[in-house]
Amino acid sequence: MHAAGVSPTMADGRRILAINFTATKTLVEALLPSMALGGTAVLIASNSGQIFARPIVDRTVRKLLKGKLSPLARLMLRSPRTAYPLSKRAVQLYAKAMSPAFGRMGARVVSLSPGIIDTEMGRQEDKAGPEMQRMISVTPLGRTGKAEEIASVVAFLVSPAASYISGTDILVDGGTIAGIEAAGGAMKVMRKS
Repeated sequence: MHAAGVSPTMADGRRILAINFTATKTLVEALLPSMALGGTAVLIASNSGQIFARPIVDRTVRKLLKGKLSPLARLMLRSPRTAYPLSKRAVQLYAKAMSPAFGRMGARVVSLSPGIIDTEMGRQEDKAGPEMQRMISVTPLGRTGKAEEIASVVAFLVSPAASYISGTDILVDGGTIAGIEAAGGAMKVMRKS
């Protein structure tokens, strides 16, 4: 499992991309030749990547996967608030793109996208502005997640019980994405006062 990451309050946009995506890509590509038969790589992304999942963003991310920075990527990297979901969408699409290579090794790769989790980083982001509380307010389960809830999904994903899961993103967010969609979309939720 690879879980290194920084949030919008911790770094500028380029640093966020370097840590959240580029480091993930570098590590995965270095480890792939050594993957054991039946092994699994779980890459930690974020539900924010799902929020940004749009055709124009995905085209931009696919260019990033090839090492190219499009004009839209350059624009998104100017702000940590847009660089973060861009970096996490890159992790999600990277897991999908790497699935054939892992399959040839007899291994699997998935991304896991937590929602708002009660961690030091999550609390730091909550203090930075109202966005986190707005997202919690539309989350069907009405609360933040616990680190143990993410760990239990990781344990499942690396177990034989998940042996047919590869190349996909697993969303573990208490229904936040569903709640955002039901409330009219991310822009409407974030504009609430």
